[in-house]
Amino acid sequence: LMRLFSTHPSTEERIARLQALLEQVKVNRRGAERLRSGHPWVYSSDVAHRGAAEAGEAVIAADERGRPLGVAHYSSTSQICLRLLSNRVEPIGPEFYRERIRTAAAYREQWVTGTDACRVIYSEADRLPGLIVDHYGGYLVVQLLDQGMDRAREPILAAHLQSDVHLVQFEIGRIDFRPSDKAPSNLATRVAAALNEWTGKRWTVIVSSGMSTG
Repeated sequence: LMRLFSTHPSTEERIARLQALLEQVKVNRRGAERLRSGHPWVYSSDVAHRGAAEAGEAVIAADERGRPLGVAHYSSTSQICLRLLSNRVEPIGPEFYRERIRTAAAYREQWVTGTDACRVIYSEADRLPGLIVDHYGGYLVVQLLDQGMDRAREPILAAHLQSDVHLVQFEIGRIDFRPSDKAPSNLATRVAAALNEWTGKRWTVIVSSGMSTG
């Protein structure tokens, strides 16, 4: 997807290319008015046409005339059918999640002091609907509350690692990173165990000092 944005096309060309790649889900007048007013959800009863959207997919939310209203995660089962990610048409991937995570973390660093327990990411409040991350001591507890965030767990994890450690290399099934000086000695083992559990795949986690686990 990102290759399509590497030739410096105009904004109109980028939007047109992205619209050609993403499924479009049309909402009725009431749904369109809710999105335009700033509400982040569209209920299933306000969806006029789902097209070929797949569960958890990032789609373009559009009015009944096909005019884009933003990009949203689509749910095939929830009464909240669309959860708005952005009110403009833009690619949704690791860079998108990384920037949102950085913004949320920076806000907590500004206002939360004197404790090692806080909510780092609070779903719609941080423009990451369906994602909650709590920090307890040296641990992060992640909740993925809808099909969209569950489907996006790998790019979210990549984004979060890039925010907290120096990521040397990331690909599905393998992570190579350099931790900060304060990182625990068993960090690689903990990350590998979490990834194996979350994704159902075997991961190799390599710390640039040479320690690895799988």
